[in-house]
Amino acid sequence: MGQFSVDSLYHPDLHALCELPEISCKIFSKENSYFLYIIVVFRNDSSQGELRANRFIELYDIKREIMQVLRDESPELKSIKSEIIIAREMGELFSYASEEIDSYIKQMNDRLSQIKARMPVT
Repeated sequence: MGQFSVDSLYHPDLHALCELPEISCKIFSKENSYFLYIIVVFRNDSSQGELRANRFIELYDIKREIMQVLRDESPELKSIKSEIIIAREMGELFSYASEEIDSYIKQMNDRLSQIKARMPVT
Protein backbone atom coordinates (compact mmCIF):
# COMPACT_ATOMS: atom_id res chain seq x y z
CA MET A 1 0.00 0.00 0.00
CA GLY A 2 1.12 3.54 -0.62
CA GLN A 3 -0.19 7.04 -1.08
CA PHE A 4 0.58 10.17 -3.04
CA SER A 5 -1.12 13.43 -3.98
CA VAL A 6 -2.21 14.80 -7.34
CA ASP A 7 -3.66 18.14 -8.33
CA SER A 8 -6.03 16.72 -10.91
CA LEU A 9 -8.06 13.59 -11.42
CA TYR A 10 -6.66 13.62 -14.96
CA HIS A 11 -3.09 13.17 -13.70
CA PRO A 12 -1.26 10.65 -15.95
CA ASP A 13 0.21 8.70 -13.00
CA LEU A 14 -3.26 8.09 -11.63
CA HIS A 15 -4.54 6.82 -14.96
CA ALA A 16 -1.51 4.58 -15.44
CA LEU A 17 -2.09 3.01 -12.01
CA CYS A 18 -5.77 2.47 -12.70
CA GLU A 19 -4.89 0.42 -15.79
CA LEU A 20 -2.87 -2.12 -13.80
CA PRO A 21 -4.98 -5.26 -13.23
CA GLU A 22 -3.90 -6.03 -9.65
CA ILE A 23 -3.84 -2.44 -8.40
CA SER A 24 -6.75 -0.40 -7.08
CA CYS A 25 -6.93 3.17 -5.85
CA LYS A 26 -9.09 5.05 -3.40
CA ILE A 27 -9.29 8.78 -3.99
CA PHE A 28 -10.32 11.53 -1.59
CA SER A 29 -9.84 15.28 -1.40
CA LYS A 30 -7.03 16.65 0.71
CA GLU A 31 -7.98 19.16 3.42
CA ASN A 32 -11.34 19.94 1.83
CA SER A 33 -9.61 21.12 -1.33
CA TYR A 34 -11.15 20.88 -4.76
CA PHE A 35 -7.70 20.84 -6.34
CA LEU A 36 -5.63 18.36 -4.30
CA TYR A 37 -6.42 14.70 -4.03
CA ILE A 38 -4.85 11.93 -2.00
CA ILE A 39 -4.54 8.65 -3.83
CA VAL A 40 -4.28 5.50 -1.73
CA VAL A 41 -2.88 2.66 -3.83
CA PHE A 42 -3.32 -0.97 -2.82
CA ARG A 43 -3.14 -4.45 -4.28
CA ASN A 44 -6.59 -5.83 -4.95
CA ASP A 45 -5.26 -9.40 -4.93
CA SER A 46 -4.48 -9.07 -1.20
CA SER A 47 -7.15 -9.78 1.38
CA GLN A 48 -5.91 -6.84 3.49
CA GLY A 49 -5.42 -4.32 0.66
CA GLU A 50 -8.76 -2.58 0.66
CA LEU A 51 -9.16 -2.90 4.44
CA ARG A 52 -5.85 -1.10 4.97
CA ALA A 53 -6.72 1.56 2.41
CA ASN A 54 -10.04 2.20 4.16
CA ARG A 55 -8.29 2.43 7.54
CA PHE A 56 -5.79 4.92 6.09
CA ILE A 57 -8.70 7.11 5.02
CA GLU A 58 -10.31 6.76 8.48
CA LEU A 59 -7.05 7.79 10.17
CA TYR A 60 -6.70 10.74 7.83
CA ASP A 61 -10.24 11.81 8.73
CA ILE A 62 -9.37 11.48 12.44
CA LYS A 63 -6.37 13.74 11.83
CA ARG A 64 -8.65 16.29 10.14
CA GLU A 65 -11.08 16.18 13.07
CA ILE A 66 -8.26 16.69 15.57
CA MET A 67 -6.97 19.64 13.58
CA GLN A 68 -10.46 21.13 13.54
CA VAL A 69 -10.71 20.82 17.34
CA LEU A 70 -7.32 22.57 17.59
CA ARG A 71 -8.42 25.38 15.25
CA ASP A 72 -7.10 28.06 17.64
CA GLU A 73 -3.58 26.58 17.52
CA SER A 74 -0.96 27.48 14.92
CA PRO A 75 -0.90 25.32 11.77
CA GLU A 76 2.41 23.82 12.90
CA LEU A 77 1.05 22.83 16.32
CA LYS A 78 -2.12 21.38 14.80
CA SER A 79 -0.06 19.32 12.41
CA ILE A 80 2.33 17.98 15.03
CA LYS A 81 -0.29 17.23 17.69
CA SER A 82 -2.57 15.42 15.26
CA GLU A 83 0.36 13.50 13.80
CA ILE A 84 1.44 12.28 17.25
CA ILE A 85 -2.04 10.90 17.89
CA ILE A 86 -2.27 8.83 14.69
CA ALA A 87 1.44 8.07 14.13
CA ARG A 88 1.62 4.62 15.70
CA GLU A 89 -1.33 3.13 13.87
CA MET A 90 -0.41 4.86 10.61
CA GLY A 91 3.13 3.49 10.87
CA GLU A 92 1.84 -0.01 11.56
CA LEU A 93 -0.50 0.29 8.59
CA PHE A 94 2.51 0.95 6.34
CA SER A 95 4.46 -1.90 8.02
CA TYR A 96 7.16 0.28 9.57
CA ALA A 97 9.24 -1.38 12.28
CA SER A 98 8.32 -0.54 15.88
CA GLU A 99 11.68 1.17 16.34
CA GLU A 100 11.03 3.43 13.34
CA ILE A 101 7.61 4.39 14.65
CA ASP A 102 8.99 5.06 18.13
CA SER A 103 11.75 7.21 16.64
CA TYR A 104 9.25 9.21 14.58
CA ILE A 105 6.96 9.78 17.57
CA LYS A 106 9.95 10.88 19.66
CA GLN A 107 10.96 13.29 16.89
CA MET A 108 7.43 14.75 16.82
CA ASN A 109 7.35 15.06 20.62
CA ASP A 110 10.76 16.79 20.55
CA ARG A 111 9.47 19.26 17.95
CA LEU A 112 6.40 19.89 20.08
CA SER A 113 8.59 20.57 23.13
CA GLN A 114 10.75 22.99 21.13
CA ILE A 115 7.71 24.92 19.93
CA LYS A 116 6.24 25.09 23.43
CA ALA A 117 9.58 26.33 24.79
CA ARG A 118 9.47 29.24 22.31
CA MET A 119 5.93 30.22 23.25
CA PRO A 120 5.43 33.12 25.65
CA VAL A 121 4.20 32.18 29.11
CA THR A 122 0.70 33.45 29.81
